[in-house]
Amino acid sequence: MESTGSIHPEPFRIALVTDGLFPLSIGGMQKHSAKLAAHLAEAGARVFLFHPHRDLLPEQVFTEQQQKAIHCIYVPWPAVPSFPGHYLFRNYQYSRAVDRIIREHKVDAVYVQGFSGWKSVCSAQKTTPVVLNLHGMEMFQPLRGIRNRMNGLMLRIPARKLMRRADAVVSLGGKLSDIIRKEAPGRNIIELPVGIDDQWLEKVEGDKTSTVRTILFVGRYEWRKGLDLLNQVIPEVLDVFPEQLRFSFIGDIPQEHRVKHPQVHYYGPLRDEQKIRTIYHSSDILVCPSYSEGMPTVILEAMASGLPVLATNVGAVSLLVSSANGRLIEPGSASSLKASLLELLQSNTNQLHAMQIASAKKAAEFSWEKVARLSLQRLQEANRLFFSRRS
Repeated sequence: MESTGSIHPEPFRIALVTDGLFPLSIGGMQKHSAKLAAHLAEAGARVFLFHPHRDLLPEQVFTEQQQKAIHCIYVPWPAVPSFPGHYLFRNYQYSRAVDRIIREHKVDAVYVQGFSGWKSVCSAQKTTPVVLNLHGMEMFQPLRGIRNRMNGLMLRIPARKLMRRADAVVSLGGKLSDIIRKEAPGRNIIELPVGIDDQWLEKVEGDKTSTVRTILFVGRYEWRKGLDLLNQVIPEVLDVFPEQLRFSFIGDIPQEHRVKHPQVHYYGPLRDEQKIRTIYHSSDILVCPSYSEGMPTVILEAMASGLPVLATNVGAVSLLVSSANGRLIEPGSASSLKASLLELLQSNTNQLHAMQIASAKKAAEFSWEKVARLSLQRLQEANRLFFSRRS
């Protein structure tokens, strides 16, 4: 916050609480945490970054300049035996340790990722606003299978409580804002999208479509990613394009859930961003057939790489994908997935090139520089609102 009469304004101090950082942990929220901390620092904030990585070396995640404004604070994960609900209990115990340390620092706002700052959100003795980001809020989206429904129901209770106790709730936009309005009526909603680093953004000039077109999937192996639908569709699509098509996967896909076909390739989980970028650039279309999502970073990365995107209309995906740069379909339909994929593959070179340009242009709207500055502005507004209500 700015000090009155000061020539050099005091930096706005943010406690950012997360359950992991990319590349030490793989996941959308973990990547978001690392990028948000880095770019808030570049935007002029002072970041106190709470994380559970004992062996974290700041240079693994941040540039030398960013490190000057980021104070990494290691908080070990508590040892918790496995039992139904142990994930929530573990996060709560972690959040208690985090909250004790936060109180030792003078911060202007606390930004909580997921359940990692549970205790700070629900504290009755807040001295600064606590802003909550539950990201995709999959527990409030359609769930498949008895086990997933049970897990979703278990998560809904604390998620609803946290949203109603937070001073503000971050929404990635789209259908996610509707969920927040329903589950936490009257809560202050801050719409902040996911960002993309400038090095991903490039101008698409010539047509990048190759003779053999590559369909790319990027994501962890979990039911909500829609791999069951994609696996069902792959053999049928390859029958139509027996020699002009291949599928590539980045992620921890188990052997038993892999399609055995010479034109289907699995890279496994990757942490090297340069290698991931190379794979994007050698691909032609990204497919994201999820049953539920927030705002997938992988879609932004693909768009920035000039890829048309075929994705389901869930979460905030519609803010990224339209008929201009791909296709949106409803979740859970293998027939729609197949039909839209065939439609894209049958598009002529000019049509695909137009989608490539549209994707890259749209991705530029979500540069991390813009997102970080907007995030800092919204956190400063939350700070002013918090203290105005107390005066």
